[in-house]
Amino acid sequence: MSQFKKYPKIYHLGSEENREFFDFAEDTVVVEEKVDGGNGSFWLDEDGALHVGSRNRDLTSEEDEKTFAKQRAVLMDKLKDKEISDDYIYYIEWMAPHTIKYSDAPDVIGIDVRAKRSMLEGEYGLFLARETRTQLFDALGIENVPLVWRGKISDLKKKEIKDLIGPSKYYKGKMEGVVLKNYCRKSRQGNHQLYVKVVADEFKENNKAIFGGVRKKNTDTEKIVEQYCTDARVKKQILKLVNEENLPLGMELMSKLPKNVANDILQENISGIFEAYKWLDFTQFKKLISHICVRVLKEYMINEAKNGKTK
Repeated sequence: MSQFKKYPKIYHLGSEENREFFDFAEDTVVVEEKVDGGNGSFWLDEDGALHVGSRNRDLTSEEDEKTFAKQRAVLMDKLKDKEISDDYIYYIEWMAPHTIKYSDAPDVIGIDVRAKRSMLEGEYGLFLARETRTQLFDALGIENVPLVWRGKISDLKKKEIKDLIGPSKYYKGKMEGVVLKNYCRKSRQGNHQLYVKVVADEFKENNKAIFGGVRKKNTDTEKIVEQYCTDARVKKQILKLVNEENLPLGMELMSKLPKNVANDILQENISGIFEAYKWLDFTQFKKLISHICVRVLKEYMINEAKNGKTK
């Protein structure tokens, strides 16, 4: 039994899944840089064999040696002769080239450690506090995701969160965003803690909606696509298909890309869409997203070809 466990999805601030985040004023929260890589994990199975995973699958069990090959080689070298606890699953970010071109990032960054067992039979345990997680990753020679801020939720005003998205540790540019982690509270979505994310581009999108920057459209569906189907969102899904599913960069990605983008929009922003709009025409929604995906994919392929990176 490989014991693969997918890392829980982290929703944007203001989503239905984390609407109670600011209700616990005396809880301590840590704010960490949101790094732009590919989510992964490693752990020991019941027989003591080491497994590594991508976001969605156990790469070891599937005998996939190509996905994140460079980063996995670095990880294996770090773990050589190190003591890995079979009580935990270690979550990492594979720092393969993604939307942001990092210049100083390590190949692997530690983001969380979770207990495999809880008091409830058949359920995974909770994530370890940052201090404990840092010690475990340090012992393995793996850098921890940077800490941006720590304090009580009462001191973290909503209007100040965007000010925490400052220069990245890993390149001369702005962080992709931040992740806020409350290790004291369990999420309503399962036996893991209450996390939210805030992405830099999100503020631009929300400001457009609030201050009238979105171009006038005839239908709610057009306005929704204009607001949420950004080029950055499409590029992120392209890179997930290429890096995490090991698919070749080409127009064949269109068989999956529009659906993935649409799912991401609905998963992340359904609460905001529900509150701000009266109608969503799914036929038009899919059609408009497909048009944007074709344009962004072609532009991305041309850019990669110019840089000599197309396979």
